[in-house]
Amino acid sequence: MDRRHFVKLGAGVTAGILLSASGLTACSSGGSANQAANQPANQAATPQDNEAFANPSQMSPELVDAAVAALKGVAVVTPVIPFAYASDDDKQVFLKLESTQKTGSFKIRGAYFKMSNMVSRIKQVGVTTCSAGNHAQGVAYSAQEFGAQATIFIPSNAPQEKINKTKSYGATVQLIDGNFEDAKAAALDFAQANGCEFIPPYDDYAIMAGQSTVAHEIMDDVPDANVLVVPVGGGGLISGIAYAAKNINPNIKIFGVQAENTPSMKASLEAGTPVTVTALDTLADGIHVARPGDKPFAEVQKLVEGVVTVTEDQIAHAIELLALEGKVVAEGAGATPIAALTAGLIPFAKGDKIVCVVSGGNVRAETLSDIVANLTA
Repeated sequence: MDRRHFVKLGAGVTAGILLSASGLTACSSGGSANQAANQPANQAATPQDNEAFANPSQMSPELVDAAVAALKGVAVVTPVIPFAYASDDDKQVFLKLESTQKTGSFKIRGAYFKMSNMVSRIKQVGVTTCSAGNHAQGVAYSAQEFGAQATIFIPSNAPQEKINKTKSYGATVQLIDGNFEDAKAAALDFAQANGCEFIPPYDDYAIMAGQSTVAHEIMDDVPDANVLVVPVGGGGLISGIAYAAKNINPNIKIFGVQAENTPSMKASLEAGTPVTVTALDTLADGIHVARPGDKPFAEVQKLVEGVVTVTEDQIAHAIELLALEGKVVAEGAGATPIAALTAGLIPFAKGDKIVCVVSGGNVRAETLSDIVANLTA
């Protein structure tokens, strides 16, 4: 699949009218009287639900092309920049800065694409999801754009900045004591009880296809990239990137990175099936997922060369390096690829061009300050 090729799409495939979510209540219908004024020129005038892309049964080149088309003019084409600190005579290292994406992480890509194919339904019934914070913001932002009400369940120990930003996009936030799995159970119960559309954080082919657009941008900017290093939580990002990147260049190598405190994908690959691990606290809260999704796991098992884990100290050091040497603000999850690379955990050949995906920049200000202060003391 050539990265510049787009499948011809019907009017119902591309993203729908951007609408205001003001005045809506949970799982209710409604929309903005100013929808025409809020509609960008590149969006379809009459969005239609498209079941084939809203709930696809597998990954496909057509699905990926649809995601690229739907997100054009919506998601920021985030920069790929050289990272001189980690580069040397043997390798060139680049950073894909999804930390500069709308809502501060890649998550808007999957959420927006999935929701763009069910606009009339979600305007009627609303949406719900669970998240440690980044997917929450992606869903809340997209729901506001489409004129749908969002009710989002977030673990109560999630960063307050992520909770506040989710609310700022008009979503109703329900804080749940416990971990991500507890928030997920609450969101699924809410969806069943209220008839809302549940927007999965990662275990969904439409979500994975939305995230795959990161790979298209990387390959446009660094077409001869040899190695991609990607944070891994539930697996939606790495599975989408791996599928799209290997359709463009079958020889490219993909490596995933997890926090040692929550090694769910690594343990699952070793077991040959998705397993649940004990999820200990980690700086990488954005990938604090105890069990990977079934759909992402299957793609990772086929397409990814390996998944490594990094310690909390290595994550903290990578956050500091990105801030001081790269002038990049990265959250813990987004720093894990650099943590793995600088710790010597990513294999490469002489002359390789390595792209590390900085998946998000939604870090607590005090966390960043403490890390830099402690490591430079």
